[in-house]
Amino acid sequence: MVGVNPLKAYIENLKKSVVFIGYQGINDEFQVQGTGFLVDVKGEPFLVTAKHVVYDAEEGFDEDLGCFFRIKSKSRTTKEYLFIPFYEIQKYCETDWIFHPENDDEDNDIDIAVFFFPER
Repeated sequence: MVGVNPLKAYIENLKKSVVFIGYQGINDEFQVQGTGFLVDVKGEPFLVTAKHVVYDAEEGFDEDLGCFFRIKSKSRTTKEYLFIPFYEIQKYCETDWIFHPENDDEDNDIDIAVFFFPER
């Protein structure tokens, strides 16, 4: 097909799956800690990010940390986001982060975290 870029629509959909992870600050501005992406596995949504983004070995989890989901805006020039703290998602979905299992025999440098959003 001449003039048609089949990757363009695919890339646009991928952009919609990226989320910001961070804190909602003063005046509803957000402070980005990291990013993640949403994937669909057999109709179930999962959030994937690096473990160090959501968990600190010394401090544990920060309850103020949350996810910024991009929402449709009436304006094409302004991007709008919905911030939801992870503790609210965990409470509502009755789920928690999943990390790669640590094993004393292995190198524990596998830096991945997955969050499952079950239907309620």
